[in-house]
Amino acid sequence: MIDLVGGVTVDNQRAINDPRYDWLDGTHGFKLSAGKHHLNGRTALAYVRSRQGAGDNDFNRARRQQQVLLALREQLTKPENLPKIPDLLDAAGDTIRTNFPSERVGEMIDLAQRIDTSTVRQVVLGPRKYAEVPPPSETGGIYELRLKMDALAAFSIEIFGTSSRYYAASN
Repeated sequence: MIDLVGGVTVDNQRAINDPRYDWLDGTHGFKLSAGKHHLNGRTALAYVRSRQGAGDNDFNRARRQQQVLLALREQLTKPENLPKIPDLLDAAGDTIRTNFPSERVGEMIDLAQRIDTSTVRQVVLGPRKYAEVPPPSETGGIYELRLKMDALAAFSIEIFGTSSRYYAASN
């Protein structure tokens, strides 16, 4: 899909140097400097999959995945990509299954065009604020991440207000 829309632009917050990244063609290694980059499908996949660079982890990878999805959304809503919808749906059909009515795709594109991506809040529910790593003595030495339900409830209320399932319990 990324190649069909002409690539995506991301602002990489921290240089990536993943010497173990496997391109699945016999070559290894992925590097990307900090800053803005226009990525094709192959490089975007490496960007969202890489997690072996110095100081990197699954939480940073999740942030990059969200970033690429927002960049793809921006490309998908450009008028010049509207004629590509049949090819995009074919590409998506290889990996995405939905019962969303195809006759409403135009409505969703219109809605997506009205969203200001600068107002989208990206959140990764990682350690410290939303989760904690219990001591190994409690987990038998296995790495475990436990959600902090009170923090998630507060976050749900912050985002959804009175529509949050946690709202009534907080009063």
